[in-house]
Amino acid sequence: MKLGGVGRRVVAALGTFVLAAGAGGCSSGARHAGEAGATSVTVGDAADASSAADPATAAAIRRVANFRCPPDASAAGKATSRPPAGRRLQVVTTVAPITSIVANVAGDRADVRGIIPEGQDSHTYEPKPSVAALLATANVVFLNGLSLENPTKDLATENVPAEGQIIELGSIVLKPDEYIYDFSFPRDGGKPNPHLWTNPPMARCYAVAAASVLSRADPSNADYYLGKARKFA
Repeated sequence: MKLGGVGRRVVAALGTFVLAAGAGGCSSGARHAGEAGATSVTVGDAADASSAADPATAAAIRRVANFRCPPDASAAGKATSRPPAGRRLQVVTTVAPITSIVANVAGDRADVRGIIPEGQDSHTYEPKPSVAALLATANVVFLNGLSLENPTKDLATENVPAEGQIIELGSIVLKPDEYIYDFSFPRDGGKPNPHLWTNPPMARCYAVAAASVLSRADPSNADYYLGKARKFA
């Protein structure tokens, strides 16, 4: 089975969605309750409310309302980080929602370890020295990206082996002209709202990208990862 095939089938099932993490702001306390919640608003209301103050964000909200998982998701990853024969793929993730999505796709064929505790503010989380040692064993590291976990990204860049991969799922899924800025993530701060996993079509697209990466890194289990992604979607 070719990776592009599962990507196309999953993408075809996504459809449009109601924006769950768009213009609604999240306080630093509430937005990271397990990295799960965000204020739900309809696309029309959010775009109308944003149009006067930030026309670019209003336009982005309307584009995101017609979100389709991009082709890059089903082509993500490279075949340079295969585990040694007889060993499972070593995968490291960051926030709990990313860990959950990747673990669903990896199933029992890869070891998935999340490093940012649930409920911890990933924007301010400072990795412990033990995290560096874990990253040094990783074949693949999955980040959300979009400036959500910069300290962890910096540590990964310093410690992941040369043959490993650092994958920013949010940066694969969302184009810059779809970035949403709001009260908690103002445009002048330069960091868009990164909580894409609260939108089901985007969460499914994360699974497509994760399956692509895992399949390329561990081709002997590619059909398994792709099948798990189909079930997730």
